[in-house]
Amino acid sequence: MEIVKFLRDEKANTLFITTDVHFAEVFKYTPFEDSGYSFHEIVVGPGNAGLFPNRAFDKTLGTESLFFFGPEDADDVTTWEEAL
Repeated sequence: MEIVKFLRDEKANTLFITTDVHFAEVFKYTPFEDSGYSFHEIVVGPGNAGLFPNRAFDKTLGTESLFFFGPEDADDVTTWEEAL
């Protein structure tokens, strides 16, 4: 949380890019009420970004999902061809 406070105080425009997952998603974080500060995270996976979705995410930092690509549940995809 100290890093997030520092970024807010320095008025830093911040974008985190994370990977090594098998789905794609964009998050917006609004960690402080009434501050107007937010930052984004872009989660990218491989071309078969549909095998291991994770729709559960931590909302501690005021997290909001803006975009998701992948099945709602891992059981929705049974073959590699369905994941493409």
